[in-house]
Amino acid sequence: MSSNDSQPNANLVKAIKLEKLQNGSTLSASGINETPTIPLHIIDAPSQRLYACGAVGLLQSIKLFYLLDIGLFSNNQASSPLYNWFLWSFLDSLLIFSLYKLKIPRLQFSLQIWLLTIGIIFIINSFLSLSIPQVLGLIFYIPRSLVNFKPDSTKIINQDTTWSNEKIDVEKLKHEQHIIGKHIIKFLPDSSVKINPNQDRFCFTPDDSSKTVQVSINGTDPLTLTYLHKPFSSDSEDSKTYRVDLKDFSNSNIVNAEKGTVIGTFNLALKHPGRYTLLSVLDSQNRKFKVDRQFSSLVIPECPKAKFSDKLNTPIEDRCHSDSYSSTYPVLVNGIPPLKLTYSSQFGREKESDRVLDYLIPNVPSEAGNDTDDLTFQSPYSFSIDIPTYSDSVGSYKYKIKKIEDGLGNTQTYNYFSDSDSSLLKTIKIHKTPKVALKCSENKPVFVKHSDKGYSKKDVKLDISGEYPFVIKYGFRDNNSKDDTTWEHTFTKTINNENESFIQVDQPGVYGLISVKDKFCSNEYIEPETCSILESKKPSAKLTFEPIESACSGTSGVKFDILFSGEPSFTIHYRETITPFDKSKSKTVFDRSIEADSLKYDLPIEPSIPGHYHFKFYRVDDINYKGIPLNQEFTQEIHPTPDLKIISNQDKRTCTNETTSLPIQLTGSKPFNVEYIVKSPSKVTQYSREFSNDGNNNINLDMEQPGRYLVEFTSIEDSRKCKVSGLKKRFNIEVASSRPSAQFSCMGRDIHGSLTYGRIFSRQGAKGILPIKFQGQPPFTLTYSFESSISEKAEEITLENINQVEYELVVKEPGTYTIDSVADQYCGNSNFSGRSANMCEFGHYPKPSVKLQTADKSTKLQPVCQNQPSFFEVEFDGMSPYSLEYKVLQSSSQSDNFKVVGRPKIDTYNHKYKVDTWVKDAGHYKYQFNKVTDYYHKDSDLESVLSVEQVVYPHPEASFIKPSPSTLLRETDNRQCVNTLLGDPSNPIQVHFEGSPSFDLSAKLSHQHGATENIQFFNISENTFSLTHPKKLTNPGLYTLDLTNVVDDNQCEHTPSKNNKLKIQVDPIAKLNAHVSPPSHYCVGDYMSFSLAGTPPWYVTYTLNGQQEILNNLRTSTLKKVAVREGVLEINKVCNVQKDHCCTDYSNEQDSLKYYIHPIPSAIMSEGKVVQRHIHDGDSETIKIKLVGTPPFTFMYTRSDPYTEKVTETRTISKIESNEYELLVKEEGAFEIIYIGDKYCEFQKF
Repeated sequence: MSSNDSQPNANLVKAIKLEKLQNGSTLSASGINETPTIPLHIIDAPSQRLYACGAVGLLQSIKLFYLLDIGLFSNNQASSPLYNWFLWSFLDSLLIFSLYKLKIPRLQFSLQIWLLTIGIIFIINSFLSLSIPQVLGLIFYIPRSLVNFKPDSTKIINQDTTWSNEKIDVEKLKHEQHIIGKHIIKFLPDSSVKINPNQDRFCFTPDDSSKTVQVSINGTDPLTLTYLHKPFSSDSEDSKTYRVDLKDFSNSNIVNAEKGTVIGTFNLALKHPGRYTLLSVLDSQNRKFKVDRQFSSLVIPECPKAKFSDKLNTPIEDRCHSDSYSSTYPVLVNGIPPLKLTYSSQFGREKESDRVLDYLIPNVPSEAGNDTDDLTFQSPYSFSIDIPTYSDSVGSYKYKIKKIEDGLGNTQTYNYFSDSDSSLLKTIKIHKTPKVALKCSENKPVFVKHSDKGYSKKDVKLDISGEYPFVIKYGFRDNNSKDDTTWEHTFTKTINNENESFIQVDQPGVYGLISVKDKFCSNEYIEPETCSILESKKPSAKLTFEPIESACSGTSGVKFDILFSGEPSFTIHYRETITPFDKSKSKTVFDRSIEADSLKYDLPIEPSIPGHYHFKFYRVDDINYKGIPLNQEFTQEIHPTPDLKIISNQDKRTCTNETTSLPIQLTGSKPFNVEYIVKSPSKVTQYSREFSNDGNNNINLDMEQPGRYLVEFTSIEDSRKCKVSGLKKRFNIEVASSRPSAQFSCMGRDIHGSLTYGRIFSRQGAKGILPIKFQGQPPFTLTYSFESSISEKAEEITLENINQVEYELVVKEPGTYTIDSVADQYCGNSNFSGRSANMCEFGHYPKPSVKLQTADKSTKLQPVCQNQPSFFEVEFDGMSPYSLEYKVLQSSSQSDNFKVVGRPKIDTYNHKYKVDTWVKDAGHYKYQFNKVTDYYHKDSDLESVLSVEQVVYPHPEASFIKPSPSTLLRETDNRQCVNTLLGDPSNPIQVHFEGSPSFDLSAKLSHQHGATENIQFFNISENTFSLTHPKKLTNPGLYTLDLTNVVDDNQCEHTPSKNNKLKIQVDPIAKLNAHVSPPSHYCVGDYMSFSLAGTPPWYVTYTLNGQQEILNNLRTSTLKKVAVREGVLEINKVCNVQKDHCCTDYSNEQDSLKYYIHPIPSAIMSEGKVVQRHIHDGDSETIKIKLVGTPPFTFMYTRSDPYTEKVTETRTISKIESNEYELLVKEEGAFEIIYIGDKYCEFQKF
């Protein structure tokens, strides 16, 4: 703690609060300097004290009124007394804590005083609220933490900064650098030894040559160690005793203590499995160490092991689903029982699940292990256990051995599993039982045919399931066998793939399946599955014949009844020979065949030609045999019944006054007599006509009037006088009342859109479409003539097969087109020459054009400013709507280096159109028109390119040239100190212009609090202008300078939009206010506090011990630093915003700020080390203490129990003028200094 007292015999200075000397700090009655939480410029110190006292008095008055009212004058106990005590104690504590944190001047006290005040208020509240027993209860149950509470008046916030801006932990500085060293005195104990003190587990793996075990020593210096090794055998002769010399034992961490004592551990290498027993340890004087019975022996076995039994030397075992297997699988384990095995099982792609078999022990005799010294029951055993397996479902089961643990806790974990390693991984695959079936049965037999070479071989397909290859066993017996339970012959076949899934039969009989075996499984229990094989007989046909008789003509045909033998289906072949009665006709021969799916078939034959018929059946086939010969012949004379057939099956149309022909077909014996009736719209006429030929004939009819005609044939009679009446075969003929006609629908529009009759136009080079309307029945035949209007060309053209009633005639050349004649489907040509409706003229529209409508007919427009509206007008000639395409070319200067910047398009219905020019960007523009279209012409280039030119001046631009970002500018563009001119040369404001000089500039200057002023500058001839104005910036704060308007020499005006605002920060002059008038004394670790005035950040220049330094970039108005080096500190200069900006100089003697910093005293015990000494009870020890600081010194030390660290004694030694002190002690304990003080400063450790 700092002090102004320079007297050498002054009392100890009180502990310093490290928060002293902050902004606005005051000196309280307690001598503690604190910065008020509420700054004094907001509420002064007397007012803060008045408000605090008022708050305390108000709360106490309310409390007394409430407690006395409910306790003395009222019988209504609304709440319990204990509740009232807690309530008011809490409110009083909250108020006092608030006063402590507010740090009100002259009301600042140490933390102990505030805690004492809270305790007194608690006692007063208890007597006001509680009864005497309740008060006593509270006193006895106060937490011991409050009794032992020791407030640290020097405790500060960690990680503060020094004058060199280094982070420092002041608490660590005070605790670790000024009181160091500790002296521990212990009385010597008895010597002891332990083997494996940490109770570690050990086991030997095949790769281990030895195991290292710790032995702990505590006592005198050991010399030899003796231990016994007993292997895992009941034979005591195998035991062996070992002796180890510990004098030069290198593998240890034994620490030598005072007066021949040691403490620590050393490593003992044990090389064989078995039990190790520590027998004795002797020191150099042959004194025995005490062996701890709990840590006297150790058992080290081999590590436990587990693996699957090697009954099958393969990792995969195949099983059949139908077979019976053991539900377990053997695992061989080795280790000290009881063992614990962890394994996993997995079916298919299901999740792997872990299983545990616990408490696994071998089957040993019950009398074993009765002798506690015998290792039989603690020896490793090798025995077999069974793990359960599953075969319920077809699929793959995987079993893994994952971990084995023995009875001592030693564990062997298996993490790597190889598919080829059968000791840790076992896979059991369950396969389906194979099945097989024949694709035939006794009800659906298979036929084999017999030939001279014997029976043919035939494949019988198999339905088979399982895994290839298969071995099929099947049998055969004769159809005549009386024993259907045995097989005469058995066969075996191997099937390797699906193409071999069949058996081959070659003789009639019964075949049956006996067994099937696939790659993994067999099936001996196949249900009876047999197939009958029958011999197929050659097919034959038996034919019976009878004539088909007619009442008048005699035999008109024949009918054959055919009975087949064999296996359907059948095909019978025959030859038919016809010899006509008409000698003019030649004999004809036909080869025919008939297919039949059944054993009986009827074949009727009724020919239409009279004559002699000869039928020869020469071949029959069935499904097994082809080409079996037949030889059956039949002859019959046949006279067909006469018949008439109308060849056309559709009604006929024709025109009046024309003759039409009706085709018919006659069959029978010629000549024929045909009777028929013709019914016209006005009458009915009966006709009879003879025909000398059979076959196709025609009947001609005259159509005299329009309407529907009906022709009905009533009878036919042949040369044998066989007459067939009632034929009722009718035919309709429709006779049109008018002949076909055609005419043009010739109507169009001229170039101006007016309707034209008899004329049609199209665009240049396009084809013309002349609509024609037909009357009649399509298809039509049209004949028209053409006379060209551009040449002497004339021609006549005929078009056929026109199927549309409304037809479009496509023409190419302009001229006159005339329809001459037309014919339809039923009527001949009709002549139409000379009629006006049969003429149409075709012509072309002229191409569209465009021309300029400028005022002086000039193609160069007046120059304009950028973004100033401008246009020119064009006029169209043609048929609207119009479409005009043009290119916009731009050059940045008057040169001819133009580039295309746009290809606009104009669409309009008007004959005149205003074209807006491009003024968004400055430059020299050309507008070239090269293509115009109208309603008729969609692709038309102008004969000559039209071009228009215009110059667009750029709009002027003004912008601030802002300096590059710096520490000074930060969030502003320009900084000046208060009371300097706008545009001060030390911080110039520059404006850059673009355009044609000279320029006129308008600007607006505004302050952040609303004051605004307009400023103008004229005739600026440079492109870079330094803005100056006799305007003094008298108010600190933020100014904004806006560029509002700029005009150049082309009279182009523009409002600047880029960098048109400049922020000017006007800063006050920086000042530093000292909270304590210099000179003043501080201790290392104390806070030194100042308040800063101005605009952050601040820059403070100071001199410490003659070396000048600077504090940069201070952001808060409170300068609070920790003094870490003794010496003299002087404040030289303070600036704000930036170094050397708006500064105040404190280097003169009158305004000098000078402070003295003293070091914190130190106390060093036992040379700063932790020294431990072992002495015998009754001896003494001298502890040396070194004191650093300014005498006189005072220090306080404690003695605590060296084992429990409980403080048993505290003593204070004062008025020490020397820097060294010796302390003589005889007691056992840990001695440590907890307080040191010198003339100026003090330090308390706890």
